[in-house]
Amino acid sequence: MGIDPSLNATGLALADGSTKTLKQKASDGDYRLVNIRCDVISAIFPPNRPHLVVMEDLPRNAMGAGITGQVQGVIREVLQAYKVPYLLVSAATLKKFATDSGRADKKQMREAWLLYSGIDNPRDDEVDAAWLRELGLYLTGQVEDELPHWDGAVKNLRPAFKKLQLGAAQWIKGGPAFAQEEVA
Repeated sequence: MGIDPSLNATGLALADGSTKTLKQKASDGDYRLVNIRCDVISAIFPPNRPHLVVMEDLPRNAMGAGITGQVQGVIREVLQAYKVPYLLVSAATLKKFATDSGRADKKQMREAWLLYSGIDNPRDDEVDAAWLRELGLYLTGQVEDELPHWDGAVKNLRPAFKKLQLGAAQWIKGGPAFAQEEVA
């Protein structure tokens, strides 16, 4: 499963490959966090329960990190409570994975998704979530059609993913099962 967290429009790519946006009304204020929590809980219940969630990490040194951090905190709490392992990925790594450029814009991300999947999705949040899901499938060896640049794009994720696999094995003992990309 892929999650592109946002207070106004969180993108989800579910375990079955479908995508959706959790739209929120600004007029709901902080109650949007409650709505997001409930929607994520619904998204991880069977039959859609994922084996792994790949979520875009907070932007480093960005003004929006505080607001996105609130959303990400709510989502992390849900994943921890329901024992769903997750991996945090930087936006630059996601862009490199999708387009072979860590500086790709939203249009390039959508065009790359269309070329790769044949699906023309106009929702940036869903496209990012779909790429996050695809990255998770690639790391777990479940992708049939991989692109030549993918291995190089995820090289920084491999240690975090290995840590995640070890943590998930210990989850029953109460240990955390999440990992974060180490950005140099």
